[in-house]
Amino acid sequence: STWGSLYQQRPTIGAGGMFRREYFRYFRDGGDFWVLPDPATGLERKILKRDTWCFMSIDTAVKEKTLNDYWAAQVWLVVKSHRDETGALVSGDMMLLEQWRAQSETPKAEATIRAMVARYKPLFIGIEDAQSGSVLIQRFRMDGLPVKGVRADRDKVTRATLAEVYMSNH
Repeated sequence: STWGSLYQQRPTIGAGGMFRREYFRYFRDGGDFWVLPDPATGLERKILKRDTWCFMSIDTAVKEKTLNDYWAAQVWLVVKSHRDETGALVSGDMMLLEQWRAQSETPKAEATIRAMVARYKPLFIGIEDAQSGSVLIQRFRMDGLPVKGVRADRDKVTRATLAEVYMSNH
């Protein structure tokens, strides 16, 4: 809104900028399954936990100072292709299970990430293969962790645009 942009220092519209608010839904833990709201029907959909797998995504930084970049680590659940209780094919849902974001030095960040890996046991850990990420990849590989180095082949805006196209069609 104009008000938000001019007076609140928030230059995006209330419904979201590139990523619209309706692309995102909350889910909850239902014991043996995840419970997701279905915006099309208004009903809740249950996904068995055994029908999901998880991975981690890590973006590294170098220093802890206020003006430096943030470390970010996310744990994502992915719904395996399967048939639900009605026989319909289900796939494509991704759920953000946990996110950690901080301005931190490498030893503190690494300890936090290792704790997340121990807790969730991801199928793989994607780490941007640049600067401090390269060092983290080497350390994790030496310890036998399932690491994949990720090279950014485009700028962040282009990568975000591709993600937005995917999200708008699912």
